[in-house]
Amino acid sequence: MPNSRFYKLDQEKKDLIIRTALKEFSIKSFNQASINQISKNAGLSAGNLYYYFENKEDLYMTVVDYLLITLEFELNNFTASLSKGYFWEVIKTWLLKKVMISIKDKDIGNFFSKLSQYNTSSEMSLIEKNIKAKVRNDFRSVFDIGVKKGAIRSDLPMDFLFTLHLNLVITTHQWISANWNLFENNDMSTEEIKQFVDNAIELIKSAMQPIN
Repeated sequence: MPNSRFYKLDQEKKDLIIRTALKEFSIKSFNQASINQISKNAGLSAGNLYYYFENKEDLYMTVVDYLLITLEFELNNFTASLSKGYFWEVIKTWLLKKVMISIKDKDIGNFFSKLSQYNTSSEMSLIEKNIKAKVRNDFRSVFDIGVKKGAIRSDLPMDFLFTLHLNLVITTHQWISANWNLFENNDMSTEEIKQFVDNAIELIKSAMQPIN
């Protein structure tokens, strides 16, 4: 967590630091991202971020927390909604919100897409591996709710079904990230975006729902 000096900054300065760090982490790996570059782009002297954050890991986690707050994703609240509502409709509503936010803010979209891509490259930092593992575990919690509610099939090995479900979701995120130009250039209207999300969820649903 940032130290007290960070919280004493005015909101505009805090937002500038977080947004600058978000942009750096959205286009570079954790190891490649530069504290000095972030400091410079935020109008601070080289390395001055260490005055506000314990280390680069601390800054990275602050960006992750900012992202989750912006996307309004808090696992307990989200899983509670899933448990109460129709599983696929809740998923569809959340994905649409995520897509709309990402369209308006490419840095958030790119960073979220990176978090969703699960891999264990030897070049990846430990903190990135831990965050990606947490994202995978959160996906598993959502998947398990779908199974319990009867929205996801259970006639095949659970690990296989989960991997299939996760890869379908990741592929959707990757396609969106690779095709920002369609959204940014207004080639797709809001209704077309909603239809895309509907179709994407229906595709995932068709593969994952129980066979009657």
